[in-house]
Amino acid sequence: MYGTVFHMHAKPGQEQAICQLFEEWDRERAPRVQGFQAGYLFKPDQQRDELIGVAIFRDRESYRK
Repeated sequence: MYGTVFHMHAKPGQEQAICQLFEEWDRERAPRVQGFQAGYLFKPDQQRDELIGVAIFRDRESYRK
């Protein structure tokens, strides 16, 4: 298993649009990405504009393609 954790800061009023883009990617692109296992998007309670993403792949080779 291999993956990455990333942080994003949404511009004011754009958080919902970012969440929708992630949902769309999960539905439409994820099934075609070889080695992709799962993706998650988190919103910390204390940080209003911060989003934390996690992408998990089968192995390093799949991640780097």
